[in-house]
Amino acid sequence: MATTQSRASWIDIAARNKAAVERQQRERTKSVRRNRYERWHVQETLDREPDNWLMTYLDLITLLLALFVVMLALTRLGPGMAAHPPQVANGVSLAKMPARAVEDWEKNMPVIPAVWATQPDPVPAVPPATAPTDPLEPAKAAPVKMPTAEELGLKDLGKSVNVTINRQSVSFRISNELLFTSGQATLSPEGIPLIKKLAEVINHSKYPLSVEGHSDNVPILTRQFASNWDLSTSRATSVLRELVRDGVDPMRLRAIGYADTMPLEANDTAAGRAANRRVELIMRIDPKAPTEQ
Repeated sequence: MATTQSRASWIDIAARNKAAVERQQRERTKSVRRNRYERWHVQETLDREPDNWLMTYLDLITLLLALFVVMLALTRLGPGMAAHPPQVANGVSLAKMPARAVEDWEKNMPVIPAVWATQPDPVPAVPPATAPTDPLEPAKAAPVKMPTAEELGLKDLGKSVNVTINRQSVSFRISNELLFTSGQATLSPEGIPLIKKLAEVINHSKYPLSVEGHSDNVPILTRQFASNWDLSTSRATSVLRELVRDGVDPMRLRAIGYADTMPLEANDTAAGRAANRRVELIMRIDPKAPTEQ
C-alpha cells in the first residue's frame, strides 16, 4: 500500500515537473519571438501631404472668376461703347444706371445764370488818406461813411430779423425756423413774406449782398441732402432766388453755404443749435458811391 502511494506521488511530481519545464520552454520561445519582432520590426510612419497648395489654388480660382466677370461686362457693352467709355463714379459704371427722377420741388425752380458763379468779390476802393499832423506818422485812411438806418430802410423790418450794423457791413440775420421746415430747403409760406419785406429794404441801396446759409452740427443724410453743406447751400440759394423774384438785382447777389463751420453758440444745447441754424444776408458797404460800383 505504501509502495503504491509513493509511486503515485513520484508520478505526480514528475508530471508537475514536466509541466513546469514545458511552461518555461513556451515562455522562452515567446520571449525569443518577441525580441526577434522588436529587433526587426520598424514602426510605420504616415507622411501627411501639406495643404499649402490650397492658398495658391484659391487665388487662381479668384483670378479666374474676376476674369469672367470682366469678360461678361465687356460683352454687355454696345458697339459704340468701346470708342466712348462709360462714365465711372466711385468705381461704379454709370452706363446702365437709370436717370434720377425729378423731385416736385425742382420742377418750379428758376434757372440760375451760369455767370452768377463767376462773380468776383467787390474790391473796396482805397479812400483818400488824411494828411498826418506829424511828418513821421503814417497817413491814415479816411473813415467809411456808413449810411443811416433811414437810408437803408431798416425801420420797415420787424423783430423777426436781427440787424447788426458793423464798420463796413450790415448783417441781416434770420432764424431757419422762420424760413424753412426741418430738413428742407424750400421756403415756408411764412418765410416768403419775410423775404419780400427784406427785399424792399435791400432795394433801398445798391451795395453787394452775400446770402450765407448756416446749420448746426447734427449730421443730415437724405435723398436730397448728403450733408449739412448741401443743406446750408440750398437754403442760401432758395433765399437768393426769392430775392431775385422780388426785384433785387442778381448781379449784386451771391449764395454761400458754411454748414456748421461758423457757429454763434455752442452746439451742446438745443438753444445753441437753434441759434446756429440761420441765414445771414451780409451787405458790404463800399467806400465808393453805390452808383460808381
